[in-house]
Amino acid sequence: MRRTMSANDPEFDSLYRILLSEVYLQLAGEAPETVAEPIQRRQERAVVAPPSTYLNAEVDGRETSYFEWLGAGLYSADRCSGTRLGPPYSLHELHYGFGEQFFYLRVDVFPETFPRLRDSEFRITVCGSEELRLAVLIEEGKLAGCLLDSENVCILGPHELVEVAFDRILEVGIGRRLLPLTGRTSLAIEVELWQGGLPVDFLPAENWLEVKLGAEAFAWPAP
Repeated sequence: MRRTMSANDPEFDSLYRILLSEVYLQLAGEAPETVAEPIQRRQERAVVAPPSTYLNAEVDGRETSYFEWLGAGLYSADRCSGTRLGPPYSLHELHYGFGEQFFYLRVDVFPETFPRLRDSEFRITVCGSEELRLAVLIEEGKLAGCLLDSENVCILGPHELVEVAFDRILEVGIGRRLLPLTGRTSLAIEVELWQGGLPVDFLPAENWLEVKLGAEAFAWPAP
C-alpha cells in the first residue's frame, strides 16, 4: 500500500479524530487532548548507508555469521525521538544488497516487539521497471507461506527465483530475472507490516528507499 498525500487528507484526518474521540467517550468518559490534534507528518530520522560490497547471503532467517551481511546497505530508523497514536513501532532496520543472481533484503524488528509478530504479514514492494510485490505470511511465529506477483509473474510458495526465511529476522532473496530494470538507474523499496488485516508499521515511514544501480554502487548495472 503506497502512502501518498492528497488534497483530502485534512478531511480524512478530521473524520478519523471525531470517530476516535467518540470511542474514547464511550469507553473512558473523556478523550485525551492529543486526539484533537492533527497528525503531523514529519520526516523520519534514519541512518542510511549504501552497500560497500556484493553479497552472498544464506537465506535461513538468521544472521548465520558476522560477515554474512557485512557491507550491506542499511536503513536504520531512529524511532525513539517521538511518539505516535496506535501500536508501538515494530520495524527497525533494513539491510540490502546485490549478489550475482539475487537481490537480498533483510528486515530486522525491535527485540521487544518480536513476540507480537506471531501472526503477521510482511508486504515488500520492489520497484524496477515493474512493481514487484512479495507477501510473507507468519503464523504462530513461523513462516506459513509467501506470494510474489508482478505484472508478468505470480509465484506461490518456494521457487528457484524466490528465497524467503523467517526466524529471528526476515531474509529474502529475489532472483535477477524477476527484476527488470529497463530505463532505471535505481530500485525503490518499501516494507510494510500488517496485523489483523491492517497496516501497523512501515519502513521507510515516508516515501521509498532508493537503491542505486551500477558497479560503483555494488549493484547490477543499469541498462
